[in-house]
Amino acid sequence: MLINQMRNSSDFAKFKEIPVEYFQNIEKKSSKELLQIISQVITLLLSRLNVPLKEIHTVTDRLWKGETNMLFDSFEGYDIQKVRKDSQEQGEIAKAYRTARNMYDRGFPAEETAGLVEESLETVKGWYESWKEGSDS
Repeated sequence: MLINQMRNSSDFAKFKEIPVEYFQNIEKKSSKELLQIISQVITLLLSRLNVPLKEIHTVTDRLWKGETNMLFDSFEGYDIQKVRKDSQEQGEIAKAYRTARNMYDRGFPAEETAGLVEESLETVKGWYESWKEGSDS
């Protein structure tokens, strides 16, 4: 079964490839109780993939409204873990930038700053140059 193959959000995006008629047939032939179970399964799967609650509700609301032809149209299929990792990396770079700026303001050489903030010397020299030119106060 397709549900057993779900491991990540890109796998879930495969639902978009299922013909619309398949979902319409499920909608027509299913009782409200079965639709409730399908809705709960979809909710659990999307929750397991760390999909935001708002997006989960968008998908399940379409099921209840009989909009099965658009059921997964809004599903982005993104990887929330990757988004979190990218955000963490951006935060670390911002922290290094602020620390480097403090060191620049105190007169530390770029070489020493690069070692402390664990950024490349070229990067820190670029920051120093922009601060020297006054493009970032």
